[in-house]
Amino acid sequence: MQEGLAYVWRQKIILQLIIMLLIPNIVFQPLIFLLPVFTTEVLGKEAATGGILAAAMGVGGVVAAVIIAGTGFIIRRGLVTFIGLAGGSLFVVLFSLVPWWIASFAFLTGLGFCQYAFRVANSTLIQTTVPDELRGRVMSIYMLDNGIMPVATLVLGLLIHIWSPSAAFTLFGSLALGATLIMALGFKQVRRLD
Repeated sequence: MQEGLAYVWRQKIILQLIIMLLIPNIVFQPLIFLLPVFTTEVLGKEAATGGILAAAMGVGGVVAAVIIAGTGFIIRRGLVTFIGLAGGSLFVVLFSLVPWWIASFAFLTGLGFCQYAFRVANSTLIQTTVPDELRGRVMSIYMLDNGIMPVATLVLGLLIHIWSPSAAFTLFGSLALGATLIMALGFKQVRRLD
């Protein structure tokens, strides 16, 4: 593990790709766990509607999978990572601002599409860049950031309790969009990866 950490620290592109993973794990994934609260308080629907909305993300992911499997990446994978994060963050903001469940379904489908496209491009870039002998160690570091998701869910839940589901999701989505734009400007080498 120590050798993998040293490699990631030295290889700034890999470090940047792993940093980018924080956005889905802090913003996109916690949304799923708190969807029942949004469904009942904002949309005025039963919790079962939350299940339908959660499935919307899966629909978006399946559509992205079919497109990527059928055509490959049409643009550079480095750009796909930024487009996926920016698009997903924008869909979170739109989702949080519109109180209609059909629009919510559409926005969550878009979020699922963007998240899947990001994750495939990001993990592909890491796995094709890292030497064979370090791939397992680097991918274990890649998976460590999943541990932040419960903390992010806790913070998001607290903000929902203090403010409202719409305000909390809008804040998280807006911060994610801002962070994505900053990374897009700063992570120039990632943008150029294919």
